[in-house]
Amino acid sequence: MINTIELEKRISVQSVVKQIRMADREFGPLMRNNGGYGKYQYMGTVDRDKCFIIDVLLDFIVPSYGGMRYFLVCRNCERRVMHLYLVNPYMQAYCRHCLKLEYASRQFRPGTLFRAFSHTYRAGYYWHRRHRYGGKLTRAGRQLAKYNASLKKSIDQGFAQNRD
Repeated sequence: MINTIELEKRISVQSVVKQIRMADREFGPLMRNNGGYGKYQYMGTVDRDKCFIIDVLLDFIVPSYGGMRYFLVCRNCERRVMHLYLVNPYMQAYCRHCLKLEYASRQFRPGTLFRAFSHTYRAGYYWHRRHRYGGKLTRAGRQLAKYNASLKKSIDQGFAQNRD
């Protein structure tokens, strides 16, 4: 089984910056120490009763539209990332590249063996949306009809092949 990002505990850069701003009212721009990264302590919870404190490295860039954009720095590969993922035994935080994590949506590729099942997965996304407006089909309704038709076609083809 492939590990997916949705199954892991993570630290986001927004939560780290929010904690720093709450602790120090005059956060301002991040100052680099001798060309390195800013080192801060982040306090979080793994479960409701387990707390931890971890040192995180924070970096920033100044975009062309102004302001500051903050990044967490992975200690292993030194990439600037938006999320770090926790490894439970030692409470270490690494990026998804170091832990070889994938997004769950990468498992649903069109044209694979389970094409019909991916259509039902996508149809489930459109199912909770409004299908008709003013008597006409909406875009979500058209997509749902398309996926239902392709699912019916693939099932019928499967039954036709089994009869031969």
